[in-house]
Amino acid sequence: IGRLQSIVDHERFKEQEKKIVKEYEKRYTEIEVAA
Repeated sequence: IGRLQSIVDHERFKEQEKKIVKEYEKRYTEIEVAA
């Protein structure tokens, strides 16, 4: 059960990471455009 939980947590972490990367890219693009 503990192992399954860690897999679920890992998947959730990857989802969060994708969101963060998307946000970062969006901001970076805005900065590029503004420059």
